Amino acid sequence: MRRTSVNRGAVWHPDEFVLSFWCGPPEPFTTQERYREIKFAGFTHVMPPCAATTPALNRKILDLCARVGLKAFVGDPRMPLRIEQEPDAKARLDAIVADYAGHPALAGYHLTDEPNAGAFPGLAQVVAYLRERDPRHHTYINLFPNYAEANRLGTPTYPEHLRRYMETVRPFVLSYDHYHFFQDGGERAEFFANLADVRRAANAHDTHFWNIVLATQHFGYRNLNEAELRYEAMQTLAYGGKGLLWFTYWMPGGVDPSWKEPMISGSGERTPHYYQVRRVNREVAAFGRELLRADSLHVFHTGTPMPAGAAAPPPDAPLTVSGPGRLTVGVFRAPTRHTLAFVANVDYRNGVTTQVKTAARNPRERFDPQSGRWTLLPDGETVALTLAPAAAALLRWEG
Repeated sequence: MRRTSVNRGAVWHPDEFVLSFWCGPPEPFTTQERYREIKFAGFTHVMPPCAATTPALNRKILDLCARVGLKAFVGDPRMPLRIEQEPDAKARLDAIVADYAGHPALAGYHLTDEPNAGAFPGLAQVVAYLRERDPRHHTYINLFPNYAEANRLGTPTYPEHLRRYMETVRPFVLSYDHYHFFQDGGERAEFFANLADVRRAANAHDTHFWNIVLATQHFGYRNLNEAELRYEAMQTLAYGGKGLLWFTYWMPGGVDPSWKEPMISGSGERTPHYYQVRRVNREVAAFGRELLRADSLHVFHTGTPMPAGAAAPPPDAPLTVSGPGRLTVGVFRAPTRHTLAFVANVDYRNGVTTQVKTAARNPRERFDPQSGRWTLLPDGETVALTLAPAAAALLRWEG
């Protein structure tokens, strides 16, 4: 399935796996040193600060991104959420495009976060107008997770929310957020169902999806260790995500004391999460380069208990798991005519050694995310995989 559909707000031909975050550096820290720090952590794209922005600040952000090799989605206070019944909306959009469209570091325009379905028609007007005025750049919207209440979604069910959004707004990418880990040690039961619903909606409209995942402790969500951060990333890859964003990079201002351990503190100090996310980002970027132009064919789970919303292996799966472990298997088809299998450990506390079999007996290779190289595996009926907690392996073969 090649992503060239006219259903989207603009055709997105990604040249890199998107790695970004919520809450960029606030204005006093908008410096070249700080943007080099973002680049050093493995990010490719910058989202707006979680404080107010201005056109002058946005131009400064874009200039810094251009210097260090990043792209930015800008948020602008002039941005309308609809065109009808707002007589100056088109003039404001024209001014926004005039200010930013010619900048080489612009990725697109940040429109809104977690809209109710009642807002979709107005957002569609804005997306369509920006597409007309600036077809080279994209308009970004992020959606609710599947645990949002129906009155917040504006639809009876989450799949209906996704369907109505895709058909009405026609976005270039389907982005959502989901925070999974509770401070009491528990987890949300809906994590995999959310991935499955979003993957299904994106595939049905011939587009890609991005996932915003937890990094900063806040409200009832816990301070994650590195394996838990890796779990969020690798499961997103297994389901075919083409972008991963972390909540948050910088500590937002004005939050209550439950907010702890972002990547960068409010005073600008790196926390352990900065270095942990940097290591995870390096793995995601390496795997993401191999999966970027591959189409997601199947996702299934093995082991017990089976997560809610997870699918069992299909009868015609080109890879089967013959050994132990709770695993997520994403199967992809690459433009090179290779079949790829991304095998991710669902257990973020314990490693596992398991075995897999491929239906084709063609030579099989395994990708090393540290070196970026493929290694030919020994002949044999099975492939042995040893996976650290939450870790993943990527295999490929012709056919």
